[in-house]
Amino acid sequence: MAEFALCRYTSSTEKVAVAEVMAYNSVGKVSPAEIAKQVRSFMNEELGLELTDDNVLVHMQQHTLDQRVVLGNILKDLITIAHDVKEGTMGRL
Repeated sequence: MAEFALCRYTSSTEKVAVAEVMAYNSVGKVSPAEIAKQVRSFMNEELGLELTDDNVLVHMQQHTLDQRVVLGNILKDLITIAHDVKEGTMGRL
């Protein structure tokens, strides 16, 4: 698979690693546009880049459409469902 444009900066510094974790933890809690805005601001400031919100948003969308990400998310959902079913049936015994 080809490397996405911003991936070359992955964990390049401790600050970028922190930004990656913050963005990952914001998914589902904050709009993608807001995540892109915050990541763009950080990357431009810390790495001297000239990204736009759209650059970052497209990059994030490329990742969410990647087959490994989709399958990983499905697997996480299935594990959660299996755990909930197990907990539900154990309470009935």
